[in-house]
Amino acid sequence: MHMPIRIHARTIARFLTPLCLSVIAQTFAAERTASSNHIEDIVVTARHRDEASQQVPIPITAITGQQLEDRASFDMHDLERITPNLSYQNSAVAKNSANIFLRGIGQANWGPAQDPKVGVYLNGVYIGRAQGGLFDLLDIERVEVLRGPQGTLFGRNTTAGLIQVITRAPEHEFGATGKLGAGKDGERILAGTVNVPITDSIAFRIASQLRKQDGYINNKFDGSKWNDVNAFNNRGTLAWSPSENFEATLGVDYQRVRERPSLATCHFLGPVNGATAGGLENIAWVFGSYDAVRANCNSQHFRNSYEDDPNHHSDIDAFGEALTLHWKIGAIGELTSITAYRHIREINGSWGFVGDSVKGNVLEIQQPRGTHNEFAQRSQEFRLNGTSFGDKLEWVGGVYFFDEDARQHFGVPLFGKTPAPSCAEVPQFCIPIGGGATLGGIGQFLQIFASNNLDYDANNRSKAIYSEGTYHFTDSLALTAGIRYTSDHRNLSLTQTLLDNSPDPGYKCPNGGAPVQNKCKRIAPNQSKLTPRFILSYQATDSILVYGSWSEGYSSGGLNQTPRLETYRPEVSRNWELGFKSQLFDQRLRLNMTTFYNNYENQQESVGRLIDNQPVVAILNAQKAKLWGFETEITAAPGAGWLINFAYGVVNGKYDRFSVIDHPLGPPPDFKEITVVRDISNTKVIRGSPYTYNFGVSKSFHVYEDTELATQVGWSYRARRFDDLQAAKFTRQDPYGLLDARLSLQWKGGKAVASLWGTNLLDKKFTLSRGGAPTDNIQRIYWGPPREFGLELTYNFGAGK
Repeated sequence: MHMPIRIHARTIARFLTPLCLSVIAQTFAAERTASSNHIEDIVVTARHRDEASQQVPIPITAITGQQLEDRASFDMHDLERITPNLSYQNSAVAKNSANIFLRGIGQANWGPAQDPKVGVYLNGVYIGRAQGGLFDLLDIERVEVLRGPQGTLFGRNTTAGLIQVITRAPEHEFGATGKLGAGKDGERILAGTVNVPITDSIAFRIASQLRKQDGYINNKFDGSKWNDVNAFNNRGTLAWSPSENFEATLGVDYQRVRERPSLATCHFLGPVNGATAGGLENIAWVFGSYDAVRANCNSQHFRNSYEDDPNHHSDIDAFGEALTLHWKIGAIGELTSITAYRHIREINGSWGFVGDSVKGNVLEIQQPRGTHNEFAQRSQEFRLNGTSFGDKLEWVGGVYFFDEDARQHFGVPLFGKTPAPSCAEVPQFCIPIGGGATLGGIGQFLQIFASNNLDYDANNRSKAIYSEGTYHFTDSLALTAGIRYTSDHRNLSLTQTLLDNSPDPGYKCPNGGAPVQNKCKRIAPNQSKLTPRFILSYQATDSILVYGSWSEGYSSGGLNQTPRLETYRPEVSRNWELGFKSQLFDQRLRLNMTTFYNNYENQQESVGRLIDNQPVVAILNAQKAKLWGFETEITAAPGAGWLINFAYGVVNGKYDRFSVIDHPLGPPPDFKEITVVRDISNTKVIRGSPYTYNFGVSKSFHVYEDTELATQVGWSYRARRFDDLQAAKFTRQDPYGLLDARLSLQWKGGKAVASLWGTNLLDKKFTLSRGGAPTDNIQRIYWGPPREFGLELTYNFGAGK
């Protein structure tokens, strides 16, 4: 029934680009004499120097703060509605941790054991942890999304790309802005910015925003709303320019979040008879609670769930500061120093697993929960830019240092609040299995000795030296060559106890020795890597740039947050890129296209495993993988106040070799370890959508005198998605599209603005994540937000904005 729809969607996406170009070209021909509108280029710093984005031979999506506002973008995850081949979501089980995939590559693991595959930078400072990565888009100058491996110039080597957020700098004119907003589900927004010139050389800028909204998942246990919004973001910047040759900028930001976690709804996949069920649900049958758990799961439905975790907090306190110093040193060049510190304190109290029983909550099958987690990072970068050989060579070189300490705690109680039933009530509890043991004894053994408190302490250190130069052979032909040497050091310790904090008798260190004060520590092998980049670019005309490139990206290996602290190897990506950028019809049409082919070696993937009968998610290396695809971005300004944006991305891939080793325990009474090798080479490389596209149309109208009406309508479409490597059937999200719009009335020369906005206006049902494998009895479904809309009133005081 749905096949014609899917074929139709693919056909539309495949032929939309040439169709758009044809229509736009005809429009330009009709409008050429009537309008001189053109598309403004955005200045970016993708190569650590100011360049127009259309002159940089790298696939970049550059978005201004105003463009983000026009698309009703509130926080970082809204970038995916504008950028091709980007997925920017929160982790399903850790709401305030970012889960970013670019060109199908990312990492669902949000612990300190691994670095993200997509780097996030705030004003040039790398943010090392996913926690707090969904901050609000507040007082933004621009966002740059660089697609493909970034293994040369930026702080931490990344294999998929990076996102750089640049906030507005202080200005030497007084200005202030105030914003009030209200919307559906009790949404409230209170925001403001103030820019103050203190002296001729010193200026200060502060921006703050408080945003609240009721949750959209109903918890039927107590009537509360989960998946709510309660975030306060604040940023202050002090700039000092005592001379033309020196400037200093001190930036401080603070994020405070007090919300409830994500909450899944339940879909039961197990059999009616719990005696034939596998996994932990079979132990629920042993305790006599299987039917109650199944009834609870079946009682849940779309955006209605049941959860009674005692800790229902999803909190973030993130503080960052960065001092940037910039000197112009005569004929030598320009020296930049960036000194930064960031501290994050997080509570992820519930994973929203909905495994409870409705009968007085006599059973919690598995309810992972966290307490206070802390992450602290320090970084220092020195960078020198300059030109040589009569400005034919533009070059940059630098050194980078990074140090991070992380502490993470969570507990995994199994079968909590479950007393031993009587044999009369639950006969299977007393079924003998030999050696004096019973089924109930196994259940009680797991209840006590497989329920743990886990405390991780990690230290990650990295240092690098890099250099890159662009030599202009002619005014049209240029070659860019760069190289970076990176060295990484990591260690991880695990303190594991039973839930009552007593020693865990089954816990042993990776070397086979006994833990010291319940703690084992492991140091990963030191790692280093040279990563080069080469780009050949040709400015065919003033309006057309053609380029080809080869680059390497690297992500260090490390240690798994599993009972054995197992190591995983570094990931290396080798990427070929061919593309062009063009500005046609007197800069009223912009067409950019790129195609890529990427070989991955030891790609790091999060995979479900069984270690000592404990289900864990471990980072493993997929030995060989390939990715390929293309991206198209079109912007058109045909005149008369119209602006059209279109972006389309396709990505595909396969594993050449990928095997997984499990370590289950054998049958009682010996429980001897068994080694099982699984070949999963035939699974999907692409965790996200194989293709995405977005379309936006805006039109401005002159109402009267100094009053303008601006309208914007956007459509963002994502193809089908699989959320688990091996469970395609159970974790498939069907294709869906989201409609957003904004209507803004501006008067008093733009000082006063009233805006009506809406997102997911068609109220599409879609999921953020689906958890469940073919052998699971319970599938957990995390739903995306419903239709939302609101009204904002903004007033700009003074000369600045």
